[in-house]
Amino acid sequence: MWQEPKTDWTADDYFNLSDYNRIKNNIAYLRELALEVYTEFPWQDMGSDKTSYTEYPYADEFNALENNLEYLRENTFLFNNDVQKQWYENVRTPNYEDFNRL
Repeated sequence: MWQEPKTDWTADDYFNLSDYNRIKNNIAYLRELALEVYTEFPWQDMGSDKTSYTEYPYADEFNALENNLEYLRENTFLFNNDVQKQWYENVRTPNYEDFNRL
């Protein structure tokens, strides 16, 4: 089920599990819609919802989200997009100003 994206981020907000689950599930929902009018296309398993902070997503899980967004873009309507993001393990988190440039 589609959940309204959060678009009012502030410097005081934190990215939490509900944000991750919302984004992951919205991407899966977009795929379901796409398959109603487009043929099957590559897809990476994004796993089940995170329910505990001991399950906080790793870089490879964020990369699966990014890859699936790219699969959607390449196999549906090829809209203009910046370079696909790549996440790395154990690398410092970008600061708030970096997120505003994304």
